[in-house]
Amino acid sequence: MKKYVTILLPIVMLIIGLAGGWFASAHFYNRWIEWYMMTSASNSLGERCRALTELRAGDTNQTAQTLETLMDGDILDFGSFFRDTPADKRRPQDIRLLTAVRDYRAAHPWKAAGYPDIDKGVADVFALVSTNQSR
Repeated sequence: MKKYVTILLPIVMLIIGLAGGWFASAHFYNRWIEWYMMTSASNSLGERCRALTELRAGDTNQTAQTLETLMDGDILDFGSFFRDTPADKRRPQDIRLLTAVRDYRAAHPWKAAGYPDIDKGVADVFALVSTNQSR
């Protein structure tokens, strides 16, 4: 009988620990994901509201600046994922998207006023498309 207790007790404790750990992890992960999604949605809503407010006011130059600035952030964001993907695993649609954005920026040059690091980062992402390198 004592032999069974010494074997079963650790197994039962392991199962209880696994179940408790899974529950706690899932609970905190769900809260974090919910917070992240809410923050992302809030940021997007604010950005679109600003652009539409500027458009409705007839301030197309400010709207273009707002959208160009937002696109800088999107390029850097997307570029970080693109950079971490091995060149042979990159999706063709991602390469086409970055090529289209690069071509747009070539036709309509934009520099982030006072932020040369952003301009360099954007240029680095565009260079990845040209060379299809990982880093």
